[in-house]
Amino acid sequence: MSRLPEFFDWRGEIGRYEYFIKSLQRFLIFAIILALNIGFYALMGWDVFTPEKDFWSFWDDGLMITAATILYIPISIRRLNDARVNLWWLFWMELIILLPSPPENSSKESVYLVSILLPYVLWLLFVQFKPGKSWQNRVENRKRNQLAKSRARVTYSE
Repeated sequence: MSRLPEFFDWRGEIGRYEYFIKSLQRFLIFAIILALNIGFYALMGWDVFTPEKDFWSFWDDGLMITAATILYIPISIRRLNDARVNLWWLFWMELIILLPSPPENSSKESVYLVSILLPYVLWLLFVQFKPGKSWQNRVENRKRNQLAKSRARVTYSE
């Protein structure tokens, strides 16, 4: 079986720092796709920025949702493998963020913010900052070395 390019490969693990750098790289690619999407709308003669369609409405476009999924799912899977988190959490969190948002100036906007966006932002912070296997192994080795040193210091006198 041929391997996927590393950019789309979900096998393996990545640490917190590498995840952060790869997320920034993918955000830049995502921003370019967003700019191209807005440009294509403008080239087709559609009114790009009207009161009904502002900049943020382009984030809910099908192309943008697909691009975000393709860009971020592989590194999220690799990061969760490193952090020893079940991958079903990723499925449920991605499903939650795909729920439709309420119309603007609706009384349900605050409910959406608290019930959908706040847990998703907390999830992203959890994924970013949860220590991975390499950190956990380092802590275990440090404890093992300290225990070995303390046992070596014990001397028995006659």
